[in-house]
Amino acid sequence: IEFKPLRAFNARPLDSVFVDDISIEGTNKVPVKYILNYFKNFKNHWMHIDRLEHTIRMLYGSRFFKHVFYELQPEDKKTILLIKIKEASRGEVSAALHYDTDYQSSLLLNLALRNSLGYGSKFFVKAIVGPNPRIKTLYLLDRGNKIGFGTTLDMYAFHFNLYNGSIKETAYQFINFSASAFVHYSLQNNYNMRFGIELK
Repeated sequence: IEFKPLRAFNARPLDSVFVDDISIEGTNKVPVKYILNYFKNFKNHWMHIDRLEHTIRMLYGSRFFKHVFYELQPEDKKTILLIKIKEASRGEVSAALHYDTDYQSSLLLNLALRNSLGYGSKFFVKAIVGPNPRIKTLYLLDRGNKIGFGTTLDMYAFHFNLYNGSIKETAYQFINFSASAFVHYSLQNNYNMRFGIELK
């Protein structure tokens, strides 16, 4: 038996790829156009794998998806970028009960909705039902790498008493209201810039 050494291979990991086309798989409520906004400069360009994976993380960070994967598929001497997604649930509801000896009991409610008030929309509500009620809402229309729109609303009432020793002398009620409307732009899901008006 004659020993023959293995041939040396000079292999390096793939660091860039030419993307000929993009395909999306798994969409239901989220429009394909929203996803393609993240990859608008990919088609017919050389792309570094690091940038591709960073964009995948940005898309996942929108919180519209339970998971986001990608594949590079060869097809007729071309490379197809396949984005596989699974959309997240339409929303969540949570509730809690709070009690203290000063303000008694309150019911705390939280609601989060996605794509229920328009494609690419997020709607959040925080509410307190009790002696000092409050409701706080945030609506965002997310358009990926494009400028979006949003509104906020915050209303609450606060009651308190002034005592002289153990005798209640005065009762006060404080009511606050504020609302805003704005345009916003998210930079790589790390920074959010807003410009708008606020009413108090």
